[in-house]
Amino acid sequence: MKPIRDLFQETEQKTPPLGHRQKMQSKLKVRPRWVSYKYQMLAACIAAIVGLFLVFTPREIPPENNFAIQDTQFLEEFEAIEHTVMLQIDAEWEQLQSQTKDTALLGVYEEKLHTLQQQYLLLETAYRQSPNDIATLESLIQNLQLRLQALKQINQQLQQLQSKNIQHETIYL
Repeated sequence: MKPIRDLFQETEQKTPPLGHRQKMQSKLKVRPRWVSYKYQMLAACIAAIVGLFLVFTPREIPPENNFAIQDTQFLEEFEAIEHTVMLQIDAEWEQLQSQTKDTALLGVYEEKLHTLQQQYLLLETAYRQSPNDIATLESLIQNLQLRLQALKQINQQLQQLQSKNIQHETIYL
């Protein structure tokens, strides 16, 4: 084995063979530089044309809320849920009417429920015109939930008031 110092000294002393420099210069002179630039420019122009074509070509933009909700199973489920909630609303209203005899109070709540019912009918017609609109569907559901929740809260408050009245009317001996 040779020491590492000797290996480095040998590489430093090597020189290219005679005539090597002249061969390289003659090869460089044979092929003009502008030929390679010509192909590079051609490739760059083609890339630019393809890029501009991709940028300026009109594309079909999908609508944001265009969900296909016309599935019959979904519509049947929605109608069943709607029917169930409407029955619950009617039951809560009947319970409210049976709990109180105050016609003024019932009139106020009946008016509020009537305005919510009118809003619901408007939303329903809007939904029938554009059945793919998710926002309208969500508004329909919120309207039903609001009516049911309001009736439940009113019934709870009336029950609490009646229980307080019964406690205060009790006579202790």
